[in-house]
Amino acid sequence: MSPATNHHLFPKQGKIADALLILLYEQGGKGHALRAADTYEPLADFFNLNNRARSITRAEYLHDGRNTPYWHIRVHAARERLVKRGDLHRHAGYAFWKLTQQGRRSAKLVTAIAAHRNRVP
Repeated sequence: MSPATNHHLFPKQGKIADALLILLYEQGGKGHALRAADTYEPLADFFNLNNRARSITRAEYLHDGRNTPYWHIRVHAARERLVKRGDLHRHAGYAFWKLTQQGRRSAKLVTAIAAHRNRVP
């Protein structure tokens, strides 16, 4: 299978990044931080990913021989996007993702926008 035939399996990177921001803000405790491994399933649940999207490997998707779940790659790409924007600390510990002060502000804004959209008829 090629990425072109499976692109519909996954949400766009911006949506994953916004959801990751909210997850870290709401579920990351006082420090607004989680282990990377603790983000994949809640985000997959949020997007209602089917079993195929959750289980397809990078090898199946990109034909590069790596057996990492492709969903994890997508979440890591969203994390990198947030790091570049200044919303996540680059070095918060191995496989540990933590919001910066700016990230907490961004999460509040994304949450407010989402709440507003859900109220608008």
